[in-house]
Amino acid sequence: MMHEPALHGWRLADNRHMRMSGYPGRVRSMSWRRGAGKALATSGADAVIMWPFASKDGPMGKEPAMLAPLQARVAMVACHPKQDILAAGYSDGTILMVRLNDGAEILVRKNGTVPVSALAWNAKGTFAGVCRRGRRRRIAGALAGAHRALPVPEGTMQSGVPLISRIISR
Repeated sequence: MMHEPALHGWRLADNRHMRMSGYPGRVRSMSWRRGAGKALATSGADAVIMWPFASKDGPMGKEPAMLAPLQARVAMVACHPKQDILAAGYSDGTILMVRLNDGAEILVRKNGTVPVSALAWNAKGTFAGVCRRGRRRRIAGALAGAHRALPVPEGTMQSGVPLISRIISR
């Protein structure tokens, strides 16, 4: 990570420089979106910034997409390992899941006082874990060692299947 509010990258084939700037703060978290719409999700603003990497030139000359804007700064991002969704944690403790193809959001945890300091999916994508100042929590599923489950919004679970998985499959 850089000490300035920007990201830099170099294409190895020709050593071409890619500069991704315009952040109001330092980028502390980034995660790669897999699949057809390759992109890099980043923190550092009041929305998740998604830089397109689908073409050979990556983000050069392209505008990023901005998803899940809030009044708080995005602290952590984690793209799902198999589906087109991402989890975003904010400086006010809010956690959102976002469907990447249309930006639809599910509020997982409403703002609190402790910022999200870590966020990750397991390899299978069956659950995500979140850390807020050293206190582990789970978003969905059964995360080994988690102290207790985060409250799940009303109507998001039916027959033990999270609503997010039904939304993704549509």
